[in-house]
Amino acid sequence: MPTDYTVGDSTIISFLLALAILISISAQFPGHEPFELMIGGGTTVVIRDTQQVSEIWRNTVALTFDPFIEGVFRAFGMPESFIKTVFTSDPAKLISDAHRSESLLASENPAKKCYVHLQSEWFKTQLLQKDRLECLQDTYNSHLVSHITWETMTGPFVELDRFSEGYRIISLANFSRHLVSQCSFKTFVGEGLFRVAPNFARDYQKYEDDSWKIFYQVPHMFARDLHAAKNRAITGLSQYLTLPEEDSPGVAWIFRTMFRELGYLKVEEHDRSGIIMMILWAINNNAHHMAFWILIHLIHDESLYTIIRQEIDGAFMANNHDEPSIEHLTTACPHLDSIWHECLRFYNNASAVRRARTTCNVGNIPIAKGTTLIAPFRQFHSDKDIFGLDACVFDPWRFIKNKGLRRAKGYAPFGGGHTYCPGRLFAQREIYLVIAHTLRRYDLAVPATKGAVVADVMGVPAVDLKKPAAAAMGPCRDVSVVLRPRKVRGAEK
Repeated sequence: MPTDYTVGDSTIISFLLALAILISISAQFPGHEPFELMIGGGTTVVIRDTQQVSEIWRNTVALTFDPFIEGVFRAFGMPESFIKTVFTSDPAKLISDAHRSESLLASENPAKKCYVHLQSEWFKTQLLQKDRLECLQDTYNSHLVSHITWETMTGPFVELDRFSEGYRIISLANFSRHLVSQCSFKTFVGEGLFRVAPNFARDYQKYEDDSWKIFYQVPHMFARDLHAAKNRAITGLSQYLTLPEEDSPGVAWIFRTMFRELGYLKVEEHDRSGIIMMILWAINNNAHHMAFWILIHLIHDESLYTIIRQEIDGAFMANNHDEPSIEHLTTACPHLDSIWHECLRFYNNASAVRRARTTCNVGNIPIAKGTTLIAPFRQFHSDKDIFGLDACVFDPWRFIKNKGLRRAKGYAPFGGGHTYCPGRLFAQREIYLVIAHTLRRYDLAVPATKGAVVADVMGVPAVDLKKPAAAAMGPCRDVSVVLRPRKVRGAEK
């Protein structure tokens, strides 16, 4: 097994550096054999075989994801006392007698799991249980309608407003982010957040733009604006979440539960809000990039644009024209489904990561205690043996031509094993709703000119490889797009 690439230290930095190094040196080691990186005196093994990835996911005894969660908490600025508390087994012993009977950590925790592990189960309840998922998607859809209506459409994404002339020029990246973030904030936290903290969205956006600096541990003195924005956003969130429930309507069950249970563990309100802020970042950051990529590819592919719009129109007609049928969108729109999966394949930088807590084997490879294992999915998603000779090219028809690809072992945009992303169904539904409402209501095109600015003639932007990404990757540049209301029954509502 090739070895000896030595670099810096820290769990999170080790993970991110391993990703960067893999891109530059993996070509030196053809095939699917793993190789080692020596990082800060520790060993990181890069896994490149899909069967070995499956073994990593199955082995929950010898291999753990916990050190990386701890690393994210530390990078985000959570105190050591918080980390110790949320990883304490049998957390009921930390809860006062007055609250023990009403706490899920005590009353519904027979295995005596630590808070972090039980929180993972709560997310599955919120995001995979049918009635709760449908409630979320319906709430999201109602907020989306209010934001995307022509008469009320406003925001920093509007570059040129010609309402009276029947068109607007928008920033596609900011349009995607605005829709996704505003609707998800209101779906998971409630509209009242913006009354209590009117600048929350602005502060959050500043944090999201520069959040990579936190996980690369850029010194505070070089990221003062980032940390100030993060703290303002967390403070605003905390002010809202500490209100009585009748004064903070709309908070999703998962966030109510997290805030309450962390309170039983005597975690400070700011730190409770901080972990919820981290979850909001995970919800938003990946989704708005996917919305952008789907829309920009459709704008540059007229035939696919037409086909997917017809599929989407069918979803509205199946539901009396006013709202799209979610069932139709997710089961009867094969071309929309195909471009969704291709964007997940092509623009995803996620990885499987584990730490060995005991000596074990992965395949026939001995793994020493303390070794980090990382399996970047991008290497599998660009594997010609799995996705064909054109695997390095974006092909929105790929998953139409080969419907079995979404079940291929090398296709894992949402991970796998016990860390299989519980938000995968909601993520699909929110993006399908954004695409459906946008194409139903508007005609989209790249402008011929924008004032003195020459039109975008460069086609679909490349990926921004300069900005680190642990999941969905963004574009290297924005694109201006013309929106014109579409004359379709029901679309103007």
